[in-house]
Amino acid sequence: MTLATVWKFYVKEILKRWEFWVLAVIFTIFWQSTGAYVFADYNFPPETWLRLTEEMRRKIVHSYTGSWYGFVALFMLSFMAITFVQIICHSVVSVRYLSKYSKASTSRFFTGLVLAALTAIAMATVFLLTSTVLFYSQKFYDLKELVVPQNYLGILATTVAGGLFAYFLSMTLAMLVIVLRRPRMLSAMCIAPVVLAFGLGYTANYAGGVEIQALPFGLITRLGEHYYSGIPIDLTKPGVQTWMAWLRGQQLNAIDPFFAWLIMLGWIALLALTSMLLLRKQRGINVEELMG
Repeated sequence: MTLATVWKFYVKEILKRWEFWVLAVIFTIFWQSTGAYVFADYNFPPETWLRLTEEMRRKIVHSYTGSWYGFVALFMLSFMAITFVQIICHSVVSVRYLSKYSKASTSRFFTGLVLAALTAIAMATVFLLTSTVLFYSQKFYDLKELVVPQNYLGILATTVAGGLFAYFLSMTLAMLVIVLRRPRMLSAMCIAPVVLAFGLGYTANYAGGVEIQALPFGLITRLGEHYYSGIPIDLTKPGVQTWMAWLRGQQLNAIDPFFAWLIMLGWIALLALTSMLLLRKQRGINVEELMG
């Protein structure tokens, strides 16, 4: 079985899941619409908006859009992780048999799965990015001007990094279900990425210093909004405080995005190593135990 065959198989498996379409696509698009049509009116009352200069309005629109993109992109990835945990966990039994009775290898299967995961994430990102541009351009400029990312390459890199993080987090959680011989834990492990994203990602926007901002959930948001609108990355302040200070021209403890990438890649490497160790450990467990 070739790597391309494995990739195609898992892409189809992901696209068959309702979680992909309902949560990662439809729900995130709906959520993005609330940022444009509900929270924008709350944050920028007409009487305040009229007192601003045209230059400040443009800066606010672009940075506000970027902030919402980074925030919603994090939750899109966490919803995708629900699907990944289930597929990885259910694949372990079949991979065991195929590895034993055919020339198929475990590494080929999980490489194909990570490529399929990145493919599905890229598809969901296209929906999210398109809806972001359309919603906020219509809200603030009536589609006469488009609010597009300042750095498409940076958005792509953030998506790939976030996808790898979501995949290896999912693989770690799925392997824990196997290694601990607790198949009933699968449901709890599936929602764990969403709980972590809401708890730590939401917190990173409104509270916490370096100990919260340097976690991958905060970094995905910070990198996303940085490449969308140019908001500096300050890991000493919550996202909203950084945004407000930047708009006011106040001094920030901004860091070079390179250092944020080093931290992010470190988290990805740590999860990749953990998931690989757990993958090795699960080989000593009987298939009957895996099937509960």
